[in-house]
Amino acid sequence: MSRKFTDPTKMPYLNEMYEKEKWLRMDWSHRYFESLEACVLNREPTNYTEEDITKSVMVAQMPSIMRGHIVAAENKKIAPVKDIDLVKLGEKKEIIPAMLPVPEKQKELLYTQSKEEYLKKRHSIPPDKKYNFIECQSWMHGWQFDQSELKLTGSAYGKRFHLSRIKGLSPQPDPPHYLDCKEISELCTDTNR
Repeated sequence: MSRKFTDPTKMPYLNEMYEKEKWLRMDWSHRYFESLEACVLNREPTNYTEEDITKSVMVAQMPSIMRGHIVAAENKKIAPVKDIDLVKLGEKKEIIPAMLPVPEKQKELLYTQSKEEYLKKRHSIPPDKKYNFIECQSWMHGWQFDQSELKLTGSAYGKRFHLSRIKGLSPQPDPPHYLDCKEISELCTDTNR
């Protein structure tokens, strides 16, 4: 229903609804008077100031502060645990270098030939022969490939596989059933000339 307050046909209905709502509100407030009083907090004013409130909080916390000072004084008297024997600070751990030592033959290239020749030779060596561990993500694919199963078995789609398949097509001796066919060989002889 549209609320046209000036419409004379709907004004009696609206007045009736407003009266009904007013009586319902009064009934509700009469029923729940005690709970309303508890929510409103109508108490006598105490006239506390902010200083009074902070002072009461500080006085309430004083015993815990004193207790903390007593515990701190007791902890100062206790000697710390000497764990030097457990930690073992004096032992030196061996640091593994990133690169393996350069072989003598390659070192000689530096002194006998140019730096470029040395770098070309060094570049041709795979990373697992030069380094102790992987330094780049790109080395993951071929790292220690000589010791992997893939190197031993070979790839199913690689060059070796294709060569081995072609290798089976080389000339071979005739199968045994070819040798037993005398009848076929007689048919193939030159009798029709």
